[in-house]
Amino acid sequence: PASGEIQDQLSDFRNSKLTMLLAPSLTGNSKTWLIATISPSMEFTTDTLATLRFALGCKQLKTKPSENVVNKDEMVANLQKQVDQLTKQLRLERAGAGDPAAMEAIME
Repeated sequence: PASGEIQDQLSDFRNSKLTMLLAPSLTGNSKTWLIATISPSMEFTTDTLATLRFALGCKQLKTKPSENVVNKDEMVANLQKQVDQLTKQLRLERAGAGDPAAMEAIME
């Protein structure tokens, strides 16, 4: 999803670095596990409540993972084309860009 779509889906969450870091996993094409670590101490009540709210918000998100379909033959052809282009570029650089005869021989 686009970043705007992710932001819309995370509107219930607080605007934090953790939320933005986890946004693709929480709203994207993936299955995600979240372990919320909380403390029974009264000293950390605020942090514990914030963590539990975040975990509850994550739990309420519903995603529909789908299988990524890749055309392997097309991908191999594209990668081979890139290798050929990079090989040609490397030969040009090794031959020296100022030598027209070397460049013409390589381009053939």
